[in-house]
Amino acid sequence: MATTFTRKFYKSLFRNVIQICSEYTSFDSPVSDSDGDVVRCRYATGFSECGSVCSGLPGATLDQDTCSFQWTPTVQGLYAVAMQIEDYLDSSSTTPLSSVSLQYILDVRSLGPCSNGPSFASDVLPGGSCVAVSQGQMFTTRITASVADPSQSITSVNTISPSGLTMSPVQPVPGSPTDYFFDVQFTASPQSRERELFCFAVMTNIGFPSEQRCITFATNVPVPLPLAASVDRNNIVTVTIDRMGSRADTSRSVRIVYAANQRLVYTFDVSSSEFVTFPDVGSHFKIQLPMPLLAGEKYLVQLDGGVVETIGDCPAGNEPVDLPLMIKIPLTKKKFCF
Repeated sequence: MATTFTRKFYKSLFRNVIQICSEYTSFDSPVSDSDGDVVRCRYATGFSECGSVCSGLPGATLDQDTCSFQWTPTVQGLYAVAMQIEDYLDSSSTTPLSSVSLQYILDVRSLGPCSNGPSFASDVLPGGSCVAVSQGQMFTTRITASVADPSQSITSVNTISPSGLTMSPVQPVPGSPTDYFFDVQFTASPQSRERELFCFAVMTNIGFPSEQRCITFATNVPVPLPLAASVDRNNIVTVTIDRMGSRADTSRSVRIVYAANQRLVYTFDVSSSEFVTFPDVGSHFKIQLPMPLLAGEKYLVQLDGGVVETIGDCPAGNEPVDLPLMIKIPLTKKKFCF
């Protein structure tokens, strides 16, 4: 049966107290399902679900599909919120497979505008990202955030972290009066759930919180495996893969090199080159060479990691690999001058 995280899981974030600034704001309730079921949220109802805190959040809008709130507080103070987190077989299901209670407190403080809080750098993974991490593989990323006022500092990181995740302490970026960073490492293991949730937010020394971001690690996504490479009489190199895939959306290279000395013949950026094509169907991609290769030479096709990605909501990229290039037709002969 599908399972949803229990209340204990949520308590690790902000000690069940979320501090927000006293103006229009939005925030997420971090939810995930270990086996990929559809998750929805609703306000709790009835004494068995919410006891004496069944009134919801006055004036707030709850998006049941994303479990996010939009709210403009009008009075400072503490607000109790009681929700039900439920998982469904698919998006059309109306009967939940399970239902878990979640209660937490919103602490609305007079801290000034939300813009006074820390902000994440542009290269930090956006909220809602999904990262494929195969078992035994290590994922690493650096999270950098800035304070609005140099007199403040980032002193703590609040997280929901899966087993196998480690973080470095928060450190100032050398030479910057406002930037701070910490490093994250996650290694998937046989004990990892199919979907692991990692949420993080930073806090300043005077209590300003950043936004909360949550990303998902998918540990059950099969990695595409390049199998073989061949070139035909039309100078088209075909790279065969063990499953359907799509081209990388960030810069990744494929190189044709001499097998004997690794000397470069051609290089192509898979994400943007017009010479590289991925078919709508079929487990392969093609490279149109500008000129024929030389007969009598042996070649390798070198693929960067992530050249090919699986198709789905959480794509996984191939590992780097060198493939011998199989020549199906006679190539251009070498010319010698005397």
